[in-house]
Amino acid sequence: YAGDVDGARVVLLYDGLRLARYAEPKGSASAAALDLARVDGATGAEAAAAVLNRADGNVRYLTAPWVKTAARQDLRTAGSEPAALTLRDGVTAPLAGPAVRAGACTSWHALRLTGDFGAYVLG
Repeated sequence: YAGDVDGARVVLLYDGLRLARYAEPKGSASAAALDLARVDGATGAEAAAAVLNRADGNVRYLTAPWVKTAARQDLRTAGSEPAALTLRDGVTAPLAGPAVRAGACTSWHALRLTGDFGAYVLG
């Protein structure tokens, strides 16, 4: 994957063992980020999404082609219904990340994906 996401140029590369994500703000390489992750054991639902970009306390994910829907699930509220997230070309709408905030923790959002594998929550 390569594209512009939330004001950043983002590239994801996969070599069969690792996933690499390089991101830099448009017009500057001063705050570039490089993330590497071993993914050789990931299959099915475990391989359904990767962090595409982080901006303003939000996270966008790139989902696998077999993902049918994405939703926000609040892990702090038992029995809460998932809220649908828009998927466009496999990219989710922004999901509020676990940003550092003052005060009590009132919600903790996780990504809930559905596909042929059923429903899977990434928290």
